Amino acid sequence: RERPVMILCDQSASMFFGSKDCMKSVLAARSAALLAWSALSHNDRVGGIVFNEKAKLTVKPARSRKALLRYFKHLEEANNALTATSLSEGGIFDKHSFTEALIEANQVTRPGTLVFVISDFHRLDAKASQQLSALARHNELILLRCSDPLEHTLPVGGILPIRNGDDVFYLSPEEQQTHSALRAWDDNIERQLSQLAKSRNTNFWDISTGKSVDSQLHQITNQVRGVGRR
Repeated sequence: RERPVMILCDQSASMFFGSKDCMKSVLAARSAALLAWSALSHNDRVGGIVFNEKAKLTVKPARSRKALLRYFKHLEEANNALTATSLSEGGIFDKHSFTEALIEANQVTRPGTLVFVISDFHRLDAKASQQLSALARHNELILLRCSDPLEHTLPVGGILPIRNGDDVFYLSPEEQQTHSALRAWDDNIERQLSQLAKSRNTNFWDISTGKSVDSQLHQITNQVRGVGRR
């Protein structure tokens, strides 16, 4: 259809987590790459924004392999920058990077663009929701929430060490309070995305580190023209 496609890919610290086939950051990067190649093969103009706590890098949509490779270069550099050491250098609690990337998207995106936002949406707050609503007003917006099975259900038995930068604390999966807190946190993200999807006629899907990226995206692209969530 020769329309612009913008792919926003989150490579923030919270994406550096995974218990199955890959990290969420890798899941997001692979998804962005597959979507970008697919769009270019359909003669669409493709661009995107790669963002983390420290920077956001933008490639405006173009029907150009060179522009696409520049986007992939930004994606590769941001992904490689995610290490256990980098997480202790600060910036983990910067909640504004997600909103700033969305503001950038609203500024560079022309009406009628197909916009993908690939993230775990851990930094979704009121300001970010407003920017997503603004994107959905004049564009087709598709949200892909990256998650890991451990973010939905904790394993049974043992004590889990959790590190957040330099701080380490421990969770007991067998305590009901722990399960309730995890469920409430996960449900809150799901509820916000569902409300946004319903109010703005936006599609969103969950993609998991525990499943094949190819098969998940194949199912999604087959339903992209539909309404509602899988």
